[in-house]
Amino acid sequence: MLTLSAKLKSASIIAIAVASLSATPVLAEDITLWTLNFDNNAANTALKKVATDFEAANPGTHVEIVQRAVDEHKTALRVAAGSDKGPDIYFSWAGLGLGGEYVKAGLSLPLDKYYAEYKWSD
Repeated sequence: MLTLSAKLKSASIIAIAVASLSATPVLAEDITLWTLNFDNNAANTALKKVATDFEAANPGTHVEIVQRAVDEHKTALRVAAGSDKGPDIYFSWAGLGLGGEYVKAGLSLPLDKYYAEYKWSD
């Protein structure tokens, strides 16, 4: 049974993915999303539906979802930071840890303007 905290975490991850995928129309391309393999199958199913819906709304675009365990995900992100093979969208934890390092290295796009433009606070 999931705790309220785990449920909120799963919901917030899906919300971020939805926001990232729906922020702007894209030209036909491949988009790679790296995230965790969630214990909550509903979160996994919802994420796949978001990707499928996004593909339908953007013909020719394919969203590849790569899910890993926590430690594998962290390792993959660290390796990708030193190469040109990173994902387009990735799950990260808030704070100064690994996600903060991506921000400092210029590997993360600030979403502030999209937050305002698409009224995510609503």
